[in-house]
Amino acid sequence: MSKIPLTEEELIERLKDSYFLLKDYSQKAFIEGNKRYLGEIAGKLRVLFYRSRSNTPLFIKLKNKLGYHDLTINQEFPARTFTIEEFLDKKIVGHKVDDEFIQVSVEAFIGYWANQDGSAHIEDRKS
Repeated sequence: MSKIPLTEEELIERLKDSYFLLKDYSQKAFIEGNKRYLGEIAGKLRVLFYRSRSNTPLFIKLKNKLGYHDLTINQEFPARTFTIEEFLDKKIVGHKVDDEFIQVSVEAFIGYWANQDGSAHIEDRKS
């Protein structure tokens, strides 16, 4: 079965839906303290920004379709401008694995969070 690409209008509607759901889920998770929404946040961020060999995320797909190849994010401190791709590749989190410090990119963090919190798929518990 072949896939039929979404139209520009459909992509924009999906982006709007994701934005409003993220806004709602963030309120419930971070302000109201309902941790059940954390996985939903991770899942939405994964849909929007997680690149893989078999998937172009919604935000990047729409950005490319609309021709915004130089879309940037402004960071106030320290002052810097990033493309979306540079931001996703930026190393933000570190953790120690077998006496070695490993840094993780924004995108990898989103992927790990979504996979571990059950929003990408649900796995059996490990014994």
